Amino acid sequence: MHSARRAAPQIDRLVIAVNTAVGAGDEGLARDAGLSAPGLTPFFADWLLSVGIEREIAKRRIPYAADGTVDSWLDEGAAAGAIEEREGRYFASERLVPLATSIRKAGTEKAAAFWGKHDNEVEIISTNLRTIIAEAPDEFSLASAHRQIPEPDDRYLALHQRLTTMRYFRSHAHISAWRAAGLTPFEIVAMTGLWRGSENGGIPGSLVQKGYAEADGLTEEGDMVRGEIEIVTNQVVQPLFEVLGEPGPLLDALDALPSEPDDL
Repeated sequence: MHSARRAAPQIDRLVIAVNTAVGAGDEGLARDAGLSAPGLTPFFADWLLSVGIEREIAKRRIPYAADGTVDSWLDEGAAAGAIEEREGRYFASERLVPLATSIRKAGTEKAAAFWGKHDNEVEIISTNLRTIIAEAPDEFSLASAHRQIPEPDDRYLALHQRLTTMRYFRSHAHISAWRAAGLTPFEIVAMTGLWRGSENGGIPGSLVQKGYAEADGLTEEGDMVRGEIEIVTNQVVQPLFEVLGEPGPLLDALDALPSEPDDL
């Protein structure tokens, strides 16, 4: 489980850094598309501009959203003419293309700003992730859907796309693990924050009732359950790395790649 455990925080760090830098999208372009705000467009832009996204995959993409959030956004976007449904998949309409394209362009610019002076690490990571993604089984539904998206010509955006696919493999395993433990999205978010030592933003009463938490944090049982979820997640993801034979160069390159622009 070493490779899966070591790679996970670095992949998260790199993907989140670019996504955060890209931001929520242009409000004016959203209004031009018939939307009141960009909403969930940044979460789905890569799909909407290419192969489309199925409703259930869209829900898996944002597993911690409140019930109905994704359905409402897709339905409202379709009603506004921003999104088109074709054969069970949702695509950007001509009205939404400028907004979705601007988000992808921003991703290209931010990824290049972060990684443009680190071509050796970029090449090592890209090559190894390409192998992992190509060999991974289809059972990882979110990641399998994401790897259908054509690879961008820009090497830095392509790397971000591969890193994102890798993150989706882990997301699939993690969701399965906490659902098997009988937890809800709200509970696992709170539990993970407490497990990682984050400041207490409020403990769900259901976690207290289950014996997993008390006023000052997780109980011993809660800590054990959350730790087991992490172990199970790593066990599911680890075989993906075994196709590499020697994952050391990939892991070292992930550690070395920065998550902020070089000029800071």
